[in-house]
Amino acid sequence: MNEKELTSSFKALSCETRRKIIYLLKSKCLCAGDIAKHFELTGATISHHLKVLVEGNLITSKKVYTKANQLIPSIRRYAQIYNVNPNTVSRAFRLLEADSIIYPYRTRGYYVSENIQKKKEEYGRKCAKHLLNVLQRLGYSDVEIENMIEEVIKR
Repeated sequence: MNEKELTSSFKALSCETRRKIIYLLKSKCLCAGDIAKHFELTGATISHHLKVLVEGNLITSKKVYTKANQLIPSIRRYAQIYNVNPNTVSRAFRLLEADSIIYPYRTRGYYVSENIQKKKEEYGRKCAKHLLNVLQRLGYSDVEIENMIEEVIKR
């Protein structure tokens, strides 16, 4: 860690609000909106604090593409971000397109589909049913499963 990085880290830690944000993020990932619920601050102020924490290398940030018709990064950009072959990303895009999760717009790139919320709900239900099935096959009762889920949610 060089002097500039060290300075950025100490700057980020010098603020009590940022230390509280780090504590919140210690156990689970939260979006800016969920973090803001714990403070009496504007969204812009929370975003500023998050930016300082990212610059100080104390947290990482990732953009989630869930708004309909939102442009997503290019195949090449995803390949750079995740350090994978662009052909792998291209194949993933084709699968997402086949499931109507994204759509291409000639020469402009790929966009999140109109029905993304419906797709998220369908996928969530599918995953929940699968998890429930697996836990039941492992011998857990419905009450035990409910208790596990409540425990995870409370964290």
